[in-house]
Amino acid sequence: DIDPKQAKKTLENFTLFLRANMDSLSSKTPIPFEQELKHTKSYLAIEQQRQQDRLHVLYEIGVLAFSIPPLTVQPIVENAVQHGLMPKTGDGTVRIEAHRKDEILEITVMDDGVGMTEELLAALKAGLDQDETGVQTGSGETHGGIRNVRDRICRNFGSGYGLEIMSTEGTGTVAVYCLPLILE
Repeated sequence: DIDPKQAKKTLENFTLFLRANMDSLSSKTPIPFEQELKHTKSYLAIEQQRQQDRLHVLYEIGVLAFSIPPLTVQPIVENAVQHGLMPKTGDGTVRIEAHRKDEILEITVMDDGVGMTEELLAALKAGLDQDETGVQTGSGETHGGIRNVRDRICRNFGSGYGLEIMSTEGTGTVAVYCLPLILE
């Protein structure tokens, strides 16, 4: 049986998610972090409904009034869910953090999912530096979201900024990126 109230809520989240995607794709300038966070929350609400609440989300947001390039948090969270938590048996958690460190903004997305082997992590990192549209891994999958986020960061702020990924098989994955702090 489908609960009409839950179906309506899921449809509303999906509509918000699609609208934010379209708005973000047309935007070349940084957007308020709250807007990106709202977009990410819409995505997560849809996934929580799909996974019947086996997906848990934690937020530790130390600063809100800043801008970031569009679609820099949601794709990393989506990777955490799709590649880290979906293959995992049982519940899983995604944690999203944003903290100010002097004039730098540090955003962290971590999951307690299946993690990656050292070989897969090395292939992922090597793929970030290749001139292709996505990151090829040993499994044959292409991870365009990670590459797009890294490229957006570098295009907006230069090669001194980027994305660092750490992972341990069976434990989870952590993605960290530092950006110059652009206060609203």
